Amino acid sequence: MTGLPADPTQSIEASYPAVAEGVSQARRSVSLWLGALSADVVLSADIALAVSEACTNVVHHAYRDGGSGAFRVRAELVDEAVCVTVSDDGTGLIPRSDSPGMGLGLPLMARLTDALEIAAADHGGTVVTMRFTTAGARGRSATR
Repeated sequence: MTGLPADPTQSIEASYPAVAEGVSQARRSVSLWLGALSADVVLSADIALAVSEACTNVVHHAYRDGGSGAFRVRAELVDEAVCVTVSDDGTGLIPRSDSPGMGLGLPLMARLTDALEIAAADHGGTVVTMRFTTAGARGRSATR
């Protein structure tokens, strides 16, 4: 199948520890779900990379000062799109001068998605919402 199934009720949701292994677990879980849906290979690759970036941001930025926490990943079919939400209960959207990364995660997520929204959660923390379509993924791969 090159597109996505029409059943919008299919979804997955799980919580992971905000550590490097949690990122791997989340990416693997979403990738397996996409495989079970027979999702387009280019779309699946974009989603897996964007999920990794969003989850890695939680690990590096959400729980500072040695605090521990978790993040949640929800992936669902909505109409002809896959929508993925990564959320945490960490410190929120605060710039970090000692960032361990290169600052490329957000721009990369923006390039891989049809729509990207980053917001403060009502209860504290951050919510990253990403929307992906097969047509968008195919269009982006043609320009790479």
